Amino acid sequence: MPRYSPRPFPPYAFVPGRDPHPRRDPNGYAYGRPELPPPAVTVDNWSTHDDYRYGIDLYNHGYWWACHEALEALWHVAGHTTAIGQLLQGVIQVAAGNLKRSMNVDEGAQRLWSEALGRLAPLPSPLLGVDVRAFERDARDYAEKRRDAPAVITLGGDR
Repeated sequence: MPRYSPRPFPPYAFVPGRDPHPRRDPNGYAYGRPELPPPAVTVDNWSTHDDYRYGIDLYNHGYWWACHEALEALWHVAGHTTAIGQLLQGVIQVAAGNLKRSMNVDEGAQRLWSEALGRLAPLPSPLLGVDVRAFERDARDYAEKRRDAPAVITLGGDR
């Protein structure tokens, strides 16, 4: 799977109840590190925006919680009701659903996926390099167990 950022992955993919919480536990990998707001990701800078690209890497490689954290900061900067904000929140919710499935919390996973798919449906495609229709289709297929692996995000396109 391609990498979009040179940043290293966290030392573990956090799962609640299994691992030290990355921010709250003194043994967590991000304990005590400040959370600085990132610059906004836009249709003009997504291809070089390292925070965004790293968030996509985290998603694609199964770091669901870390992906949520990385993209949530961008979501707040983008604005919750903008198309970019909706895309970011949709990816966050798919990642959270994937985490819930890995924890065998199927009802929570289904709720998150349903919300994400509703959020992604009206968006233009591509957006921020994401083929939103392909991601939406693959996420739905995983949610409905017609696919064994979670959807992946391949960055490309011109928007």
